Amino acid sequence: MYAGAGRDGVIPPREGSRAGAWAAPHRRQLIDLIGLWVGIMPPAAAQLRLAEIEAELAEVRFAWYGPTDGSGAIYYRIQGPTLLIEFSTQGALGAAGGHYHSIYRNPTNEYGRGRAAGSGRGPFRRQRDELRLSRLPASRYLRQR
Repeated sequence: MYAGAGRDGVIPPREGSRAGAWAAPHRRQLIDLIGLWVGIMPPAAAQLRLAEIEAELAEVRFAWYGPTDGSGAIYYRIQGPTLLIEFSTQGALGAAGGHYHSIYRNPTNEYGRGRAAGSGRGPFRRQRDELRLSRLPASRYLRQR
């Protein structure tokens, strides 16, 4: 894993097939796969984040390493301007002694610190801020305004 624990700020080289060149059904499958990670967010934030990723899908790359028949360890990476997903198995898929490693990051918004370039006030960050404020008791929210 390039961007695993203790490797904050590490951005691997972009490798693999460019999703923008894929047929529509294959791009949809990739969006569905990305949705497995994005879907852990609150629904409104996930919807905005997925729309942001879909808008840059032409620049997203998919890299695969390992067998395609489930007979051994695999690794794949989905990477775009604001997306990094890595998935790796230790041993074959479904192996009794095997286990998985995975990471999902937005390299332009590490730990919610804002975008490295620009204002950092994109639609996903704005939605996250609105969700955070909506969870505050009304009296605290009004004092912060």
